[in-house]
Amino acid sequence: MRTNLPRSLCLVIGPFAAAQVPQFEPWALPGIPVPLVNGYETADFDADGDLDLLAVTSFGPILYENAGGGRLEPTALPGPFPANLRTAVFVDVDGDGTKELFFSWSGERRIYRHQATGWVDISANLPSGIPNVHGVVAADVDGDGDQDLVCGGSFLDNGQDQLLRNDGTGVFTSSLPFTGTSFQVIACDVDGDFDLDLLFFRPGLQLWRNDGAGTFSDATASSLPANLASPAAVAIGDVDADGDLDLFVGASGLGDRILVNNGDGTFFVGAAMPGGIGSASNSAFADVDGDGDLDLWRGNLNYGLPTLLLNNGTGVFTNAPSRLPPQVIALASQCDTADLDGDGDPDLLLAGLGTTPSILWNLHRHVTNVAPPAPGAVWNLEFASQPGYGTTLRAALLGIGFGALPGAVDVPPWGSLWLDTNAPTLYLPFYFQALDAPLPVSIVIPALPGLSGLPIFVQGLVEEPPGLPFAHFTNLVATAFQ
Repeated sequence: MRTNLPRSLCLVIGPFAAAQVPQFEPWALPGIPVPLVNGYETADFDADGDLDLLAVTSFGPILYENAGGGRLEPTALPGPFPANLRTAVFVDVDGDGTKELFFSWSGERRIYRHQATGWVDISANLPSGIPNVHGVVAADVDGDGDQDLVCGGSFLDNGQDQLLRNDGTGVFTSSLPFTGTSFQVIACDVDGDFDLDLLFFRPGLQLWRNDGAGTFSDATASSLPANLASPAAVAIGDVDADGDLDLFVGASGLGDRILVNNGDGTFFVGAAMPGGIGSASNSAFADVDGDGDLDLWRGNLNYGLPTLLLNNGTGVFTNAPSRLPPQVIALASQCDTADLDGDGDPDLLLAGLGTTPSILWNLHRHVTNVAPPAPGAVWNLEFASQPGYGTTLRAALLGIGFGALPGAVDVPPWGSLWLDTNAPTLYLPFYFQALDAPLPVSIVIPALPGLSGLPIFVQGLVEEPPGLPFAHFTNLVATAFQ
């Protein structure tokens, strides 16, 4: 062990405990005075290698820039924005790797380009007279290498589903190849022909097949089961590991269902979903437990409890409420997933009427800073491998140092290294037993006044189960001595 930190540091490792503990830990998003978030968008808008987060709230959008390892801080956006902001999406309009922001509200559309000096309004690149927009996806639907915008048009204010086609420079032209008005749209290759088809939903569910050049035909009647009614939530992913994309359809006339893909973009109703969990308001697939299949995170249409449904690998799901922290309460209708701390596993996003907008950090290989360190006091951390559900013994290494890298170093297949190993660093070995809860790590900080204000960083490396990469880096904890 190489140690360059003060030798008077004292380490105390808490006892091992085998118990079912939550897999996720809540962290409230800062800067949201009223808990009314209508949805989330994630993208690496500044092309620095990590995911940033946009919260679409009832009083305007809030953009969180990620400094790496999940260090999210609100950053300036252009404005002002109205209270009736409907839609926001990241889109790379000019192919330079950075993301522009498209916003829509009643009667207005705006698009802003991010530059070193701030955000620049390039809304002149949008055609005039666009029908009202509610729901939009950025995708290359015509195969020409740039991102187009497919918009759902809200029937509440005379909208129309539409296609805004990008000419490659970020200038868009409008067309109306679709029939209907939809709240949301998903771009996905349902028939395996390497182009993006489109799913429009609420009211009804429509599937439009792409011919590869951005010309679409309505395939709803020939591809989808009847009696889907008006889904409020749709998610897409390969739930049965057969190489094609299946659908979760929530709050339909016959209840939440999995629609299984036959392989050619036609669907049949799959296994029944768990009962007693209400109807979904929105949903997202992600492998939350690291077992190689897609699980389902879903909000509740009637402002009830959100649900985490685990996949057995064949598309059969089981409700797993014990994995959610007790702070996750009712009135949670908005759910999404993204790896915001860059540790290789999906975190959960949560919002809703009366619910604190939060990230639920996935504790599958994770370090938590319980409180900032202070000279002469005990600094408390928690170190997790697979809390309460891991079945294998695992070795781990925790690094505590005075430096972080300006950007992540990709170390395939171990993930992203943020800790500057050339700065003074203390390395602490650990051994996780099967079913361990997160380990409390207490460090006695010497009473040295010179430590006050100094930044300090923590990152771990955790052994993976057999068959996976040997080990994987955790998130990065960044703090400073008080």
